[in-house]
Amino acid sequence: MIVGIAYDLKEDFQVVQDLPDDWLEEYDSENTIRAIQQVIEGLGHQVVRLGGGVTFVDRIRQEPVDLVFNLAEGGKGRSREAHIPALLEMLEIPYTHSDPLTLALTPDREMTKRIIASEGIPTPDFRMIRDVADLVHVNLPYPLFVKPAREGSAGNGRNNTFAGFHNHV
Repeated sequence: MIVGIAYDLKEDFQVVQDLPDDWLEEYDSENTIRAIQQVIEGLGHQVVRLGGGVTFVDRIRQEPVDLVFNLAEGGKGRSREAHIPALLEMLEIPYTHSDPLTLALTPDREMTKRIIASEGIPTPDFRMIRDVADLVHVNLPYPLFVKPAREGSAGNGRNNTFAGFHNHV
């Protein structure tokens, strides 16, 4: 089997001064991709490195693969994590990990919570904080925590909207 690896390396992104150390934390290192490649090859498969973004688009048309191991986070846009699986679905190429809808929805904490709540699943109360004036309307009891409203694990500062969550269901 020929397995393509879709990924975005930290070093592929320009580091801007005055950003937090974890700005690029969601992206992979060369060591991570090399280790994944070695495991897949160790299982007897051929590996094609496809990269991410526009590089991925160019490579997937040139390199036939049976399956894509998707680690790509994307670089731009609200649905950036959904780009690769959406393209793979269009091209009818099987891939690992979540589908485009999941990857477009789940980084948006507000929309995810609204959909979960609409299905009757208990979820902690929350308030969206889009600017300092919104803090007046936050009347959640402590303990609570604040997270970026969009993005994954590091929330890498791509937006300035935050969600406050009461830490109890």
